[in-house]
Amino acid sequence: MKHQVIMLFLALMFTTQIPAITPQSLESADASYQKGLQHITTMWHSIKGLHPAWEKLYPVCIAHGDNYYLYVATPQGDWSLEQIVNRPGQVPQEIRAAYPLDFADNQIACVIDPSVFEDQKQMIIVFHEFVHCYQFNTCEAEIKGSLEVCRAEMMKQNWMWELNYDFPYNDRKVAKTYLAMIKAARQGKSDRVRKLRSQLRSMISEQDWEYLTWQEFKEGTARYLENELNARYGYRLSTSSSKQPLNRVIFYEGGERMIRLLIKANPSVATDLPLLWHALRYE
Repeated sequence: MKHQVIMLFLALMFTTQIPAITPQSLESADASYQKGLQHITTMWHSIKGLHPAWEKLYPVCIAHGDNYYLYVATPQGDWSLEQIVNRPGQVPQEIRAAYPLDFADNQIACVIDPSVFEDQKQMIIVFHEFVHCYQFNTCEAEIKGSLEVCRAEMMKQNWMWELNYDFPYNDRKVAKTYLAMIKAARQGKSDRVRKLRSQLRSMISEQDWEYLTWQEFKEGTARYLENELNARYGYRLSTSSSKQPLNRVIFYEGGERMIRLLIKANPSVATDLPLLWHALRYE
């Protein structure tokens, strides 16, 4: 491994400027990251049969200092450092996300900062992000291509619409109805959930409804599976604040609660993402 790290450093000297890195610091960083990544592999071996999203390990990109460190895994779970990309002033110091990397042929990756490796509870978020990687590689493009809200926001060149769409969070009636739906779903009251969901849909525009259900699907699925791992390892479940005004994170909670109800009625939606999307969007 030491030889591979030094060879990578030498190769990078001729392809990009990385002034803050020496062979010694690179070797130290790689050893630290390898320890965390191997823990991810250990966890993966014990949970990979729980859902198709975890059948493989996705690339992990570690954001630290002014650099991105891109790691990829073999089918067996051994990690190798593939790229170091220097982006002065552009590297977030706190991040847990999944998105295509412009410096790696737009392949999807889990992007994290090194603090994720501090304890196992935080490492579970890697598997949350792997769910997004799986969605991206399987059904995301087709679903988003069917959404008018996506087309409209892209026409406005709002490339970050999934994060900043102008949903009516400040509408008290909408917020009250959505929170009541979450409570009813938590209590397993399917009939009341359907009634409240119908009321909610009548209060908002079709594009608002598309955005809501897309967030419930995308983030709710990841939150549901994240909490399956939290329960498995004995950690406190992740929840979203109901403090008003609401924000998009409330759809993580609402999505998870809806998904649990839907799985109870039809267990096959747990692993069939297009079927799950259809149930959230239209039922």
